[in-house]
Amino acid sequence: MKKYIFFAIISALLMACDEESVTKQLNVEEAYESNASVVLKWTNPNISGFSHYQIMRAYSGGGYSVINDINDKTSDAYAQSVTTYTDNSYPLVDSVYYKIIAIGDEVISSENICVKVSKPVIFSNQIYKMASISGTDNVVATYYDNGYKLGVIDMDTKSVETEISISYPSSDDCLSTGVYNGNKELYYWSGHTDKLYIYDASTLENIRTTSGYYYFSYPEIVNDANGNIYVFISGSSYFYSYNRTTDSFTQTYTYQYNYGMRYDSVSNTLGMLGASSIITYDLSSDGTATKSKTQTVTESSSNSYIDGTNLVYQQNTTNTNIYNPNSGEQNSLNNTINFSKIYYKNGYFYCTFGTNIIYCYNADTYEFVKKISIRIYVTELYFSNSYLYYTGSYNGYYIIDRQSLLN
Repeated sequence: MKKYIFFAIISALLMACDEESVTKQLNVEEAYESNASVVLKWTNPNISGFSHYQIMRAYSGGGYSVINDINDKTSDAYAQSVTTYTDNSYPLVDSVYYKIIAIGDEVISSENICVKVSKPVIFSNQIYKMASISGTDNVVATYYDNGYKLGVIDMDTKSVETEISISYPSSDDCLSTGVYNGNKELYYWSGHTDKLYIYDASTLENIRTTSGYYYFSYPEIVNDANGNIYVFISGSSYFYSYNRTTDSFTQTYTYQYNYGMRYDSVSNTLGMLGASSIITYDLSSDGTATKSKTQTVTESSSNSYIDGTNLVYQQNTTNTNIYNPNSGEQNSLNNTINFSKIYYKNGYFYCTFGTNIIYCYNADTYEFVKKISIRIYVTELYFSNSYLYYTGSYNGYYIIDRQSLLN
């Protein structure tokens, strides 16, 4: 008899948010979208013989389906004390519909729950590169939309504010942002033209286009307080400084293979991280880099900077070591994931490895805090202000979205 009651409950679907259901049996306290996730909260029904919860989801044009894990008896679905669920995989639609069903000696269901959701920035073709603009809610990206474009995107309105046509973009390109004379700038290295383009980060007005120089494969770009620009290629023994006054590049040989570059705005120095040392360069007003210090670090061919810090992380097969080159202190995240990149923001390490999951650790205790699931396969990820910004693909679409960081 229980089976027939259950199917009778889930067969109904109201496809308009303002329609009223007949009777609410399981009380839903909250249902809302937050940070590209839908959060459901309900009151414990305290039914006898409780077996599990089923979270059902539907959207226009389709019926309900179970979205929580009911196959693993250790999952939250089998804990009656759990009264919240976060959906990170809902489709790119205007409204999503849910039912919460508690199954025991009786079957109790919520009414149909309609949550109006916001859409990310959606493109029908590939997004190549993205960078966030510090101090704003905007990002810049290269993408295809009736031609190859570079655009400024407002993440509040989820719309393209301004865009320009560019040459064929590639994975070798680099997008970076900085400030010069109080103005926000965008630096775009094109692997197709082997040129560095400097734009106003708001209007995309071209400030400077350099002549062709070297072929920089997967470069990183930073600028200093004097507006000089530095280009670094992982795994090479060189970095390059660009002086906008003379419109010229200067090559610096570091005598080591470099795996990371960090600009310190307080001391106006550039750090180049190798397998066993950090070489610090003092920077003059014209961009001339003078070697000032060599600092030994724990040797590893996987040394990388943690973005936003001078800490070094070293990826091993069973854990990730966090190394402080100033104190010599070393700690471990005790993880089994090979993280490709680590960011620091507001007391947390955010660790990524190229999927839809970001692992969070407390930066003081090195203890695991939580996993953040994102509904897309992440290809580009940046941290700025209080958000993480990301690009990726979802059901044949390419999207840009953001999510709040932990407080």
